[in-house]
Amino acid sequence: MNDIQSLYQDHLRLLLQETSRLLQEQGYEGVLIAAGHPKACFLDDHDYPFVVNPHFKRWLPLTDNPYCYLLIRANDRPRLLYHQPRDYWHAAAGAPEGFWVDSFDIEPVADEAAALKVLAGWNLQRVAGIAEEVELAEHLPDLDMNPPALLAAMHFARACKSPYELHCLRQANRIAVRGHQAARDAFFAGQTELQVHLSYLAACGHTEAQSPYGNIVAFNENAAILHNDRYANVAPMKAHSFLIDAGATFAGYIADITRTYAFESATGTKVFADLLARMDQEQQAICGEVQAGINFVDLHERMHRRLAAVLSDSELVTCDADSAFGEGLTRLFFPHGLGHLIGLQTHDVGGWQMNAQGDQYPVHPDYPALRLQRTLAENMPVTIEPGLYFIDQLLAPQKSNPLLNWTLIEALYPCGGIRIEDTVVAMQDGAENLTRPAFAELS
Repeated sequence: MNDIQSLYQDHLRLLLQETSRLLQEQGYEGVLIAAGHPKACFLDDHDYPFVVNPHFKRWLPLTDNPYCYLLIRANDRPRLLYHQPRDYWHAAAGAPEGFWVDSFDIEPVADEAAALKVLAGWNLQRVAGIAEEVELAEHLPDLDMNPPALLAAMHFARACKSPYELHCLRQANRIAVRGHQAARDAFFAGQTELQVHLSYLAACGHTEAQSPYGNIVAFNENAAILHNDRYANVAPMKAHSFLIDAGATFAGYIADITRTYAFESATGTKVFADLLARMDQEQQAICGEVQAGINFVDLHERMHRRLAAVLSDSELVTCDADSAFGEGLTRLFFPHGLGHLIGLQTHDVGGWQMNAQGDQYPVHPDYPALRLQRTLAENMPVTIEPGLYFIDQLLAPQKSNPLLNWTLIEALYPCGGIRIEDTVVAMQDGAENLTRPAFAELS
């Protein structure tokens, strides 16, 4: 038995135990999880790229085969309806294979109608359904579709990962790092944003549809657009900086990595390069503060205090660090959250949940963009991605503020901004960085 198969079987045992407990607590005997199906483009004859139900791929790494259904009952082997059409228009799934197949009772079905016919013959009383396609209830009236209490409990539990899931996250980071290295080399070779994006995909072996999110590839002032996904196909007259936020997937689990580079030969970029080096130090320092038992909001605020010191030391502000933090100046340069849960989704669900019952934290009055407000627990992976940007929409209204060094700020506008992002797993005593070792290993 290979390592991943052993890890997976342990994961499946834990997942069956967790699910059996939650079903019993909620008064269900089973759960039927649909993989989902492609969505047709409006007024057209083709589909949007298929995105599998994250609850489905937590059970098995089957991410590209729609119309599959998984039935989980306590004390029974999981049952999988496996979509295996005969189709000469599109590439169809072959026979199921891989380290997971021996853990399921698998029944092939030719199409959605055949799957629904099989499902109609199953006893689905006291079974919850988890599916995007709510019309499934029209065909299977016994199902209780997407019960909020059960979903809330599953989402809360999903934040902490099994050893198998952490293995998949490490592998996804290794794949993404190959892309990041190729993108970095393409930037310094003078390629365009579009060419850098394509170099990234090629190095990862991903199509755009296989990527977990649209790559952010931003040269110069475009780095101040937090989600820049319109890639220029003309190289800039002068290269100052390059920000890339791009991920990868392995067995359905996601890497989310951001790096920023300074083109130091450009006039005036030395200051930006110094800022970049300092931000990398501060990002690593805040990563070092991650551990089980710490509230993520506290980490976020600590990063703002670190950023205040960066702004003061670099003379981007004309006051000391305490004043910069107290006056809220850091929020002009760092408008997003420090990070988020990650795993089956880029922004894994449950970041705002207070408990397994589904109670939500209110929007934070000072940091409304936070995606995560929970106290970290053991084996909970999060991203750590502080930023320092020169965003005109945020800074221009402060033009008359004497605490801002406008001469330096305007000189740095062409560089756009800085973001550095790693995935870090909270442990009982410290943390494991999943991203930095992949860079070290592949450098």
